[in-house]
Amino acid sequence: MTETKPLKIMTTPWKELKKSEQATIKKIHDWDFSFLTGDQLIRRGVQLRTVHDEAVEELKKFFAVKVLRDIHPMGCFGPIVAAAWHSFILDTQRYEDFCKKVYGKTIHHIPSNYGKGVMDNTLWMSVYKEWFGPFPRVWKLDLDGKEIPGYEHAMNVQGNVMSSDMDSDDGAYP
Repeated sequence: MTETKPLKIMTTPWKELKKSEQATIKKIHDWDFSFLTGDQLIRRGVQLRTVHDEAVEELKKFFAVKVLRDIHPMGCFGPIVAAAWHSFILDTQRYEDFCKKVYGKTIHHIPSNYGKGVMDNTLWMSVYKEWFGPFPRVWKLDLDGKEIPGYEHAMNVQGNVMSSDMDSDDGAYP
């Protein structure tokens, strides 16, 4: 019987993580994000309810790479996953509790990077693909559930998404 790893991380990367890193991924995996599905995501513009659970699962993966590899600056280039992050941030007490218990400090968010662009997502994307495999469809959809032209190639073939309006974490300031 095959054991399912937290966040469905692949076996080899899981074995290569330190015990403390595995514990962090387990914390992220076990964190209750159920409050984000439904009305919270609809308020952020995610009309397609069928992607809500997947958006939350991918947000957890986004945080896992952020927390364990702390790659700066790091953009959240998937509009639906970014909407889940925004919904979480607006629940300030839960967000602060999560950040402190999982990351040790607040993961600040900058609503835009002021036209500077996120320097390079290649490293973040390579860690994601090594740990979790190819990016699923939810990363490539706009808020209406339509595929964003060019994202499949950029994410799973080219391995980099450059965008001047992508949301970013606290590393986006010069």
